[in-house]
Amino acid sequence: MIKVADLYHLVSDASWVSASELRSKCKSHIVSQTRFAIMYLAYANIPKASYAWIARQMGYSDHTTIWHGVTQAKRMISECPHFAELIATCEFYIANKKPPPNLISGGRTG
Repeated sequence: MIKVADLYHLVSDASWVSASELRSKCKSHIVSQTRFAIMYLAYANIPKASYAWIARQMGYSDHTTIWHGVTQAKRMISECPHFAELIATCEFYIANKKPPPNLISGGRTG
């Protein structure tokens, strides 16, 4: 089972946002949206993970932050091909326990 801490590195490796930026208080559009990916992946891939538990793991005090992030991620998956590709890339890694053959277009390779 993947851990929330591992999701920071996984999403960072598949995007242009560093793990330290994802953990920071930065509220820029790209960082916030990338955090939504972590919230969604945690909720979708960690059995019995509640919004409150994910919030605690990510350093938030309120479960509604996670609820909002998961809701936004679901919307973005259907509306934004790049975000959907980020999620698919990360889910490939989670399912196969190894990096995907190609990181998403525009993602960091090193």
